[in-house]
Amino acid sequence: FYRAFELPTNADPEKVEAKMKNGRLDIKVGKKDNLKAQKTITVN
Repeated sequence: FYRAFELPTNADPEKVEAKMKNGRLDIKVGKKDNLKAQKTITVN
């Protein structure tokens, strides 16, 4: 069995946790802290 997922750009591969319990695989992927939302201001 093989399954692949595309992660968003703010996903941090260093903050991945995986646990197998009762035949179920739970995967948690943390977000990068240094990305901030960009705000655009139009000046006329």
